[in-house]
Amino acid sequence: MAVWRGGALSVVPTPGTVTGLATDGASVWCGSLAADGSASLCTGAIDGTGKRVVVAAPESTRAVTFSDLLLSPDGSQLVFAEQGDDGYSRMFAVPAGGGSATELSVRRDCYPLRWTADGASVFFVEGNAFQGEPTALMRVAPSGASRRLLVDGGGL
Repeated sequence: MAVWRGGALSVVPTPGTVTGLATDGASVWCGSLAADGSASLCTGAIDGTGKRVVVAAPESTRAVTFSDLLLSPDGSQLVFAEQGDDGYSRMFAVPAGGGSATELSVRRDCYPLRWTADGASVFFVEGNAFQGEPTALMRVAPSGASRRLLVDGGGL
């Protein structure tokens, strides 16, 4: 992955094809898919140093990638989707430095959109209109608590 910053180009090595990115300007979080089909989620300094694994492997037993990475406003939490090629998408939150991931999905398809300004919740679309499923615009805390329907039928 190439990073252009302050008039200089640096290369941040990734273990495969980049499937999702988030940054706070100093660090970068990267979902990647290796040639053998394994997916991982790593972080490190934007100059490529200090690389460490945040999530070593997906929770899903299906073939998925890490995508739709959203860093919380305070940089403490990362929300991401495990997304399959069939539109399957489950949503998780993990401490930005790594740790145990908390599943935020209740239904099969969840698509993270944005954090609330205070970082207390994440907006997401649940359901998949392309597959004929009902959709809803939802909100949930990164702990999985305070799940709330905002707009029924609001989604993709």
